[in-house]
Amino acid sequence: TMHTRKKIEKDFLEKKPLSFWVLIVVVCILFIFSLSKIGTVTLWGDESYRAMIWQSTSLNGYPTHWSGFQYTVGVDEKFLSHLFPGKYVEISSWFQYYIIALSYKLFGANTFSTRLPFFIAGFLIFITLYHYRYFFQNKDKVFTVTSVLLLLNVTFLIYVQQANYYIYALLFTLLSSFLFFDILNSKKTYPIPK
Repeated sequence: TMHTRKKIEKDFLEKKPLSFWVLIVVVCILFIFSLSKIGTVTLWGDESYRAMIWQSTSLNGYPTHWSGFQYTVGVDEKFLSHLFPGKYVEISSWFQYYIIALSYKLFGANTFSTRLPFFIAGFLIFITLYHYRYFFQNKDKVFTVTSVLLLLNVTFLIYVQQANYYIYALLFTLLSSFLFFDILNSKKTYPIPK
């Protein structure tokens, strides 16, 4: 509720809770171990495939395999031409292509800018988890255990360093469930649309 949230914010301003320091340590560890590798390790096959489609995303407004001068294909061309005659439009999640295209427009086309938005999403996951403290009694313990387990999860650390939609799927799942819990805990009523 709002009263509980204001009390937590007041307590936070007066004294820094343990979970705040855990957040700082987790962010530093993630920064040291992951940021150093996102620009130096060569793109994996599926990442380079997504990176090459950025031109068609920028030119056409949607991801296609044909950019006007280059045909990018991740599987055998005969297989694609049999299933999808004409200009093949990418059927996987388009969000990652738009993120990469925006990053290339801002920072230029390189390995670091390909992975940077996905790395930032990894940081946002910890910040979202930090705000989950509002819903639990042992807020510092829950956040500390969750953060340490997530930081020790090798799959999560790999996803933070890859240009794949997985990290955004995790982030948006956490954000939507946070909003859901916030609505359940609020005293406001939300009318059902007719």
